[in-house]
Amino acid sequence: QSEKKDRITIARKQWNEKGMLMSELDFPKYFKEYWNNGKIKNMATGLLYRDNQGVIQVDSGHQEIYFENGKMKELNDMKGKQLVAQKKWNENGVQIVELDFPKYIKENWNSGKPKIVVAGKIYVNDQGNFALDSGHADIYFENGKLNEQNDWKNKLAVASKKWNENGALIKELNFPKLFKEYWNNGKPKSVSIGVHYIDNRGEIALDSGLFEVYSERGNVQNQEKWKDKQLVTIKEWNESGVLVTEIDFPKSLKRYRDNGKLKEVFTGLLYGDDRRVINKDSGRREFYSETGKIQWQEIWKNKQVVASKDWNEKGVL
Repeated sequence: QSEKKDRITIARKQWNEKGMLMSELDFPKYFKEYWNNGKIKNMATGLLYRDNQGVIQVDSGHQEIYFENGKMKELNDMKGKQLVAQKKWNENGVQIVELDFPKYIKENWNSGKPKIVVAGKIYVNDQGNFALDSGHADIYFENGKLNEQNDWKNKLAVASKKWNENGALIKELNFPKLFKEYWNNGKPKSVSIGVHYIDNRGEIALDSGLFEVYSERGNVQNQEKWKDKQLVTIKEWNESGVLVTEIDFPKSLKRYRDNGKLKEVFTGLLYGDDRRVINKDSGRREFYSETGKIQWQEIWKNKQVVASKDWNEKGVL
C-alpha cells in the first residue's frame, strides 16, 4: 500500500505473505522496518531523505536498530547528515561503541573492556572516518593492558607511547624533539634526537640532530648526524663493535675491514641520490688489501672514473 506525490513515494506499508507488517513509511517524518517475528528492526524519526541510490537515510533525527531477538543494537542521532551521537551493543547486550561528536569516541571489546578511548576535538577525514584533530587517545589490548597513548594537536601526533602485550615500552615520541624505539627486552633499538618533521610520505624524519641504531644486545650499529635535512656524517660498526664505515659528507668516505684495518678511502666530493644512497662525484678513491698494501686507485670526475691504477700483491703496477 503506497501513496505518491510528484512521482515520489511519501507513504507506504508492506506486509509479508503471512500478513505480517514489514515496513511503514511517512516521508519525510519516519520510517519503520520489522523482523518476520513482528519485532522492530529499524526505526527512524525526524527529517528523512533519499540518497543517490534511492535508499532512505536520516538527515536530522533519531534512529534505533534492533537485533531479531528484540535487544537494542544501535542508537544514532543525526544532524545535517552528520552522525553526532551513537551507541552500539553486541548480541550479548555489551556496549561496544559510544560517540558524542565532536567530543569523544569510545570502543569496547566484546568482553566490555575498553578498546579505544578518544577525547578532544574529532573530525571526519577525507575517507569519511572519524579522526582526532586535537586531544588524547588511548588504545588497549583485549587483555586490558595499554597498547598506545597518543596526544594530537592540529591533526599531528605530538606525543605517543606504545607497549607490547607484555607491557614493555617499544616506541616513544615527543614531537618534534625525540623519537625512540625499543627492543622487546627494553633496550633501545633506535634513538633520534633533534628537530623532526613529517616528510611527503607522512613519516617522521630528522631535519637536524643525531640518529643512532642499536643491536638487541645494546651495541651501537649505526650513527648519523643530520643538518637541514642533509646527512653530514655516518658511522657504522660490526657486531664486535669495530668501526667499519665512516663518512664525512660530502668530503670523504672510509671503509674498514672487520679487524679494523683500512679497506677503502674516497676523498673529494660525494653526493646523495634520490634513495639517500651516498655516491662518488669527483675525487680520489683507493682500495687496500688485508695486509695494508694499495691494490688500486681511481680518479673520479663528474660521477665518472677518468683514471685508474692497479697493483699486484707484490706492489708492482
